[in-house]
Amino acid sequence: MHWLNNISIKWRILMSFFFFLFLFIAFGTFSLFQMKTLFNLTQNLYDHPFTVSNAAQRANTGVIRIHRTMKDVSTSTNAFELQQAIIEVQYQERLVYQNLDIVKNNILGVEGRELVQETIDMFAGWKPIRKMVIDLVASEQYEEAREITKNKGANYVDKLERQMAKLSGYAHSKAKGFLMDASSVWQGIAVLIILLIIIVTLIFIFILTVVLRSINQNISHLVDTMSLFHTTGNLKKADIIGTNEISDLSSHFNNLIERLEIQIWQRDGLNLFNEELSGEPDYSNLLQKGINFICRFVEACVGAVYSYSEQEQCSQLVSSYAFVERQYIANQFRNGEGIVGQVALEKTPILLNNIQRNKAEGISGTAAEAPRHIYALPLIYEGRLLGVLEVASFTEINENKREVLDECGKIMSTFSNAARQNQRVQELYSITQQANKDLESKTKELNASNEQLSALNQELQLQADELKVQKTELERQRQQVQEADRLKSEFLSNMSHELRTPLNSVLALSQLMIRQGTGKDEEKEHEYLNIIERNGKRLLSLINDILDLSKIEAGRVELETSKFSSSELMKRVVETVTPLVNTDKVTLDLNVEENLQIQSDERKIQQIMLNLVSNAVKFTESGSIKLKVSKDSNEVHWSVKDTGIGIEPGEMDNIFSEFRQVDGSISRKHEGTGLGLAISQKLAEKLGGTINVESTLGKGSTFTLQLPEKTQTDLNYEPSNPEGYTSAQHSLEVNPKEFIREKKPVLLIVEDNEVTAHQIHSILKEENYSFLMASSGLEAVKILKHNVSDAVILDLMMPEVDSFQVLEYLQLSDATMKTPVLVLTAKDLTEQHREKLVYNNVQELTHQGSINKDQLLSAINGLFAFKTDLHTIKRNPVSQELLNEEKPFSKEPWDCKILIVEDNPDNLVTIGAILDTLSYNHISVAHGEKALDMMKWENPDLVLMDIQLPGLSGIDAIKKVRKDPELSKIPVVCLTAKAMKGDKESLLKEGFDDYVSKPIDPDDVRVVLKKWIKA
Repeated sequence: MHWLNNISIKWRILMSFFFFLFLFIAFGTFSLFQMKTLFNLTQNLYDHPFTVSNAAQRANTGVIRIHRTMKDVSTSTNAFELQQAIIEVQYQERLVYQNLDIVKNNILGVEGRELVQETIDMFAGWKPIRKMVIDLVASEQYEEAREITKNKGANYVDKLERQMAKLSGYAHSKAKGFLMDASSVWQGIAVLIILLIIIVTLIFIFILTVVLRSINQNISHLVDTMSLFHTTGNLKKADIIGTNEISDLSSHFNNLIERLEIQIWQRDGLNLFNEELSGEPDYSNLLQKGINFICRFVEACVGAVYSYSEQEQCSQLVSSYAFVERQYIANQFRNGEGIVGQVALEKTPILLNNIQRNKAEGISGTAAEAPRHIYALPLIYEGRLLGVLEVASFTEINENKREVLDECGKIMSTFSNAARQNQRVQELYSITQQANKDLESKTKELNASNEQLSALNQELQLQADELKVQKTELERQRQQVQEADRLKSEFLSNMSHELRTPLNSVLALSQLMIRQGTGKDEEKEHEYLNIIERNGKRLLSLINDILDLSKIEAGRVELETSKFSSSELMKRVVETVTPLVNTDKVTLDLNVEENLQIQSDERKIQQIMLNLVSNAVKFTESGSIKLKVSKDSNEVHWSVKDTGIGIEPGEMDNIFSEFRQVDGSISRKHEGTGLGLAISQKLAEKLGGTINVESTLGKGSTFTLQLPEKTQTDLNYEPSNPEGYTSAQHSLEVNPKEFIREKKPVLLIVEDNEVTAHQIHSILKEENYSFLMASSGLEAVKILKHNVSDAVILDLMMPEVDSFQVLEYLQLSDATMKTPVLVLTAKDLTEQHREKLVYNNVQELTHQGSINKDQLLSAINGLFAFKTDLHTIKRNPVSQELLNEEKPFSKEPWDCKILIVEDNPDNLVTIGAILDTLSYNHISVAHGEKALDMMKWENPDLVLMDIQLPGLSGIDAIKKVRKDPELSKIPVVCLTAKAMKGDKESLLKEGFDDYVSKPIDPDDVRVVLKKWIKA
């Protein structure tokens, strides 16, 4: 196989590659043909059986969901539930038709196409039955609707399910046939592939052995040569015959050996040159030694060193080797004169080869000859020219010699500079000695100045440190101000939303009832009044929270301590929050130690526990809420443990901060102002305790109120209790016998607020009390002069003659001095106020907004020591004539469809009522994602969208609407409680077409509808 040595390894590899490429192409072509057949079978197996079967299963699922939804239709009790069920049926119907179209497009065979068409016709035949049920429900014929759904509808669904099963069975039958064909093709391909692999492997082993053997011989010789160099250090060249890559590698190896020999020669020469110049401090001797060594080492016949003068701009000969002076050869060159001057000017080496002149000669004792080659180079140290080195040689000054000369020039420059510096140091030393003597006399003078400068420097350093501290403090304050501004903006925005949301329902429904009058639809009017009352109480709660926090921050919270039962307090808390609990998903457990008494402020503790339990209810969608009260040593622990959403670790430090919420975004799911926990913690501290919290994100939280069993007197204010003064919130100590009567007494009501007076009037009239009304303190005094009242209900804050003057008037007459008085106030009384209420039979009833009927009757009964039955308040809405206005629209309202996107049920009813008065058709959804789907299905004429929605916020929803060509032309108007400066502009910039702020004015809605709904 020696002939292979003349074939390069590349060609050997290429020959092997093309041979295997031929085999690979042949094998691949055959395999591709067979795999194409297998792919076609597999494609048919997927496109027909699985696609058809899966689509049939999804269609069958849609039929079942439609049937289940039709059951909901037959049992729906109001128009809203019916509308939602109809929308779900229409949605599932579209999905069934889509899946049947997939079956129709992919099924194979005439029998399959006939079967799917039969299924489509059968499904279409079900629609009249569903329409019949919907019409019956709409006409409130519920029994007939349920009967048709249960019998005729269920039978039709059974037929459809059997038809879907036929489709799946037909698809599976086709799949089995395709699977058998694919298996047969695969077996043939497997046998052929195994045979080809065996043949190709044998051929590959043979060719690889021949090629590797030819390559291995030459590589072994090269490896042996390298091993000899590694073990002995001898530089030996390799001897390999041939014209291939290995011979080329051997040639490169030999070149490397030659280069190493040159580098060793250069290294040894430079080391010897360093040794030659080391230890020579004299500048002239140093240069002479240097030129002598260089010329001998590079075999130069002549050499010279010129020293450069910066001031004179010229180079002067200072040392030479075998140099004979001639009249025509100068010893000094200015910059640019001759080769030496040119090198000094450019600071760049110059090489002259093959010189033909005989001006410069190399002279020995027997002969003289002109050198053929000259090399001149600058001597430079740190960019500064020190001189020029010039050598001449009979032989060529090749690149290797030039490299040595360049390195020697650098070494000579370094030593020359050191020698010059040493010479300069010696010169300066003598000057320094004289200068030192002069300095000694001045040193003493400077020492005094240095001490003053040192003191000044310390003072400046202290000022710099102080400025640094002030800068750090200012930066911290700036960050605090920025954070405070951010929290203020977030709180004001959230508070605006919290206030405007209930105000929307109160004002809008009130205006609606004023315009359309009352008595037309009592059920709907009663619902409107319930919404107004519920949202009014919510507004009152928000205002009370703000006032409570204000009083706490101002230090005006006063505690009323009494001994009470913790179990009774917790039962009241549970009774209050129970209506808010979804009992189907959340269990509420109470565990209180029996006979556990505590001496503290009962109302404050109840307020704290209501906040904690209400939060647990709000943030717990499923699981349990466990309330526990236990005693430990001298402390009472009130714990609320829930399985709600929990709190992120990074937010634990902020939950008790006022005006802060864990989630202040517009897409937050849980509303609130963020004041409840802040108020609770501050009240707990006033009571001598604290609130601790433990929480795991996604698993729940535990809030624990820790209070002393008996509140210490130095931690709170204990109000004075003048003789006879009681509070309606606590036990009443009166003499029952003194006030027992046959009939109910006559009461004098002194109240300047018309709404509160009307409430009291309605409650007393319903309970058959006899009463007189006074709207001011002066009017009350006039009535008391001519009428004797059994008791007085007195508002504490009155114009003109205030309530305290009325009380003084009662004490002036024997007939009125023992008249029981119930003081009404909307705020907690201060110590000074209570000191004025020193009269007998004076009670206090604190109300924060609406008068509570039960509390009022209980307080009146306490005055006369007898009981009355408590009844619920019957609400009589105020009637006014409907304001008839011209409502010109470019499209008739009843032909339009409005989509309402609102998650608040009260606001949804309010907006729906406004649209009803304007004769608009409307549908509603509570989520942003659902709104996008509804816009595609229903194509409404206009969308009224709230901003704060759970999940996908209104802003995120409008961005998706504007990106969707199908939806971008639908006008979208934002309904929002964000009504601060700049909110409208920012929302319109987000993509909304118009803006309506809450509380919603029906006139604003009418104008917007007129503006955006076109014919």
